[in-house]
Amino acid sequence: MIITSSNITHDITIPTLSMIGKVQDNLNVAYEAQVYVSSKIDFIHEYETTITQYPQQIGVSTSLVEQIVYNRETPSPGYATTVIDGIVYRTATEQVAIGTITYREVTVPVYDIPESIGISTTITEEKSISCFSHFNVSFITENLTSFTTWEDLTEEEVLGWVPSDALTNNQQEHKATLEVEMDKVLNPLKYYRDTPPTPWRIRADQASVINT
Repeated sequence: MIITSSNITHDITIPTLSMIGKVQDNLNVAYEAQVYVSSKIDFIHEYETTITQYPQQIGVSTSLVEQIVYNRETPSPGYATTVIDGIVYRTATEQVAIGTITYREVTVPVYDIPESIGISTTITEEKSISCFSHFNVSFITENLTSFTTWEDLTEEEVLGWVPSDALTNNQQEHKATLEVEMDKVLNPLKYYRDTPPTPWRIRADQASVINT
């Protein structure tokens, strides 16, 4: 049995039904049922967030890179020797390498943006939250004014035997639970709890650092 109220849906089923073999002249009499209640609330969750956009390659370009091709190897270093007042001075001779400047063409990727950036955006999500409970209900089996044989019973008929207040109370409890859970998603700061350092402790610590 499906019961819908606003944005909350209650799915009520009977997974287990117990019987008594004989009551008076009636055979296989249902005397107890287990009732499952699965409730779900659907809502829209809209919030602001920042999405990182990374550079995407959109093509390639070519450029010329300068390089030097040496015509001969650099000679080994030499030294010139000078003696002044009996002291020997050694001076390194200049090393000369002869080369030719050339250019080569290289291919480099081209990106749509030079670096990653954060983009503020609004996210809209369809969300659902569920809860579940079950209970047992016993039926009166004596002095029945009407009787349905076991083989002909339907879930709808047995659900009709369940006291309406038991179902109503269960649905109201689920509704209260689901609305709180939904509010935690939509207004998380209402439920945020923390024990940070006191403001005066923070100011004292900052002043201590400045005066050090």
